[in-house]
Amino acid sequence: MSKKEKKVKNLSAKVISVVFAIILWFVAIGEQNPEIVRSYSDIPVKIQNESQLTRKNLSLVYDVEDPITIRLKGRAKDLSRIEIEEIKGYIDLSDIDKPGEYKIEIDIDGIPLGVRLEKQPERVVVVDTIVSKDIPVEAEITGKEASGYLMQPYTLKPDSIKITGPEVTIDKVVKGRVSLDIKESKSTIEQSLPIKLLDENGQVVESKYVSMNQDFAIVTVPIYPKKTLPIEAAISGKPAPGYEVTDIEIQPKTIIVSGSEALLEDMESISTELIDLEGAKTDIKRTVKLQKYEGIYLDPSQPSEVSVVIRIHPIEVKEEVSNVKIDIENLGINRFAELSTESVDLVLKGDKPVIDTIKDKIKVYVDLDNVSRGEKKFSLKINVPDGVEVLSMDPQEVTVKIK
Repeated sequence: MSKKEKKVKNLSAKVISVVFAIILWFVAIGEQNPEIVRSYSDIPVKIQNESQLTRKNLSLVYDVEDPITIRLKGRAKDLSRIEIEEIKGYIDLSDIDKPGEYKIEIDIDGIPLGVRLEKQPERVVVVDTIVSKDIPVEAEITGKEASGYLMQPYTLKPDSIKITGPEVTIDKVVKGRVSLDIKESKSTIEQSLPIKLLDENGQVVESKYVSMNQDFAIVTVPIYPKKTLPIEAAISGKPAPGYEVTDIEIQPKTIIVSGSEALLEDMESISTELIDLEGAKTDIKRTVKLQKYEGIYLDPSQPSEVSVVIRIHPIEVKEEVSNVKIDIENLGINRFAELSTESVDLVLKGDKPVIDTIKDKIKVYVDLDNVSRGEKKFSLKINVPDGVEVLSMDPQEVTVKIK
């Protein structure tokens, strides 16, 4: 064997020895620092380029920034040197340009060299068009006012608001609501309260991507002391001549109202709306509303209308009627009668409309049927309309000379 062949043979042996030495070194290192997989939880996730989404009139529908858990693969010593607070996830929204559902990879920053993700994490992102609409706002009042006090209908400012956000969420919202517990209060309550958004089933709709043009509403609940007042009928006009109001019946007779102490202190009764009696000759029956008074409120349990009966009767009067002519009845043929007086004075009692027209309807007379000639005394007879009573008649008899 030549020297050259010997050198080649020796070099090959050296190379093989070096290779085996390296392999043995890696084997030894691997046994001391093996490659492993380790999980890391509560890795924060942040959104990137959300402003670009907004400029396209788009919005996320659900929050996608919940923390995630990742699995990292690497040498044990490399993994042990990881600072967990330096690892962060990012979701880039810059490539989204229309509504829909997208599965987007979460980029992980803060992983040192020599360490890699076992699997790239992903998250489903739902995007929708941004829309706005107006919704009413109401107040939910719970609790009860103190005994002897009355709560009146609340006022709310504003009573409607504009909401803006992803269309699928905005479509669910039907109204806003504020809630107030009056807790047996004795005075008016005024509070600024947060507005909650509700769906058609009364469930709260919560979304960080929905905004309101006003987050609070001022609710005012008037609470006043109560007082029971008699009801009086307000009347205008007069009954027909000769008639008068004899009684007024009201049902109910009293009503419970509330208002400020100063107003209630000065109120002795509450009146109905005006009832016109002009020219009435018979009873008037009406169902009328109560008059409205500034700052005075009816108890909701009380009726807003009352039944009124106004009794109207003729006026009963006593009337003196003088010089009523005495008539002669049944005087025989070819006879002549001379009366000791030609007329009488009367005192009558009856309804004024009848008495006022009675003079032409009174008949005072003497009946000479089958009476012979001579001078005799006769009792006077009188006819008056029904309903008229003769209290006195002067004279009550006359002397008659019959020839």
